[in-house]
Amino acid sequence: MTAAMTARRGLAAAAQGDPRGDGQQDKQQQQQQQQQQAPPQQQQEEPEKEEKSAKQERHEELMGKLRAWMETSLLVQLRRVHEKPDMKLFEADEMLIPREDAKKMPPLNLEAITGQPLFVPSTGRVTLLLVSFNQLGFDHLPTWRDPVERHLHAGVTSQKQRNKRSLQIVTVSAVENRLYRAFSGVLGRVFEKTVDPRHANSTAAYYGDFSPWKPSLDIRNRIVGYAFLIDPQGLVRWKGCAECTFHESLQLIRCLTELLEEKDPAR
Repeated sequence: MTAAMTARRGLAAAAQGDPRGDGQQDKQQQQQQQQQQAPPQQQQEEPEKEEKSAKQERHEELMGKLRAWMETSLLVQLRRVHEKPDMKLFEADEMLIPREDAKKMPPLNLEAITGQPLFVPSTGRVTLLLVSFNQLGFDHLPTWRDPVERHLHAGVTSQKQRNKRSLQIVTVSAVENRLYRAFSGVLGRVFEKTVDPRHANSTAAYYGDFSPWKPSLDIRNRIVGYAFLIDPQGLVRWKGCAECTFHESLQLIRCLTELLEEKDPAR
């Protein structure tokens, strides 16, 4: 009976293409079918991997922007300033930056609070550029301006008279905060009342993003005030920040005198 059943199974398997009758042929066919179905699955996985890669890149880009924003946030800037009791982010230059090493700033066209046009750089003149972003920084600026004015007005010599004609002092109060910029008219009127009338023709309020000038001027945060010597070609030849010390005032006057005495290479 058993032999007969085995014989019948063998005949049935042979008819179905499995001459051995042990189901091995069916297993091979299933494996072949799985292999044939694998490529479509792989094709589906590849777009998914690409989509995940694109999402990862976008995530890393957003995280990079977030880190950059946090690095320049007000709290971080305050912490850096707090770490230095004198608020010095860097020491003032002891000598003029050589022309070949100096950075060139983009032109800065302003209007003084009196309506007087101001241009930095100025053709044929050296500029002492003073920049602040808040009241604390604005209070730092006279400590750089006053020593220069005292030096130029101390004694009347032909050389100092020429230097006075070859120098302009420009004070800029930059307002980058969008909320404050919306009230520029009101703020402008308040700002005018805080400016010494003697400096009204050389003081301007700038409402907008000051980023185009920050790299060349090496402006590292918005807490402190900054002072720069800009030559007629727009090259930043000297810089200082925060409150000017007595030693730095001597450095500024010495570097300013040297810059004023330099021959204009364009002539």
